Amino acid sequence: MGVLDEAIASSRHALLLDSSLSIAHNNLGLSLAASGQRKEAAASFRQALLLNPRDVEAQTNLGNVLRDLGDANANLELTL
Repeated sequence: MGVLDEAIASSRHALLLDSSLSIAHNNLGLSLAASGQRKEAAASFRQALLLNPRDVEAQTNLGNVLRDLGDANANLELTL
């Protein structure tokens, strides 16, 4: 769990420096999902997609986390 905490902290630090980094939002989402914080992860993936709607990795990650939340048929519109 310590490694995940470090990954979350690193991604959050990167976002403090530049909140327009879609990859940092995606990376934060991956770390949050791995630590069981799936709702927060979905928000991070949605933010990544707002910044870069063509990011296939973030699209896939959002779909996976919504599936894990039992929301596979959710509307995937990019709203926060």
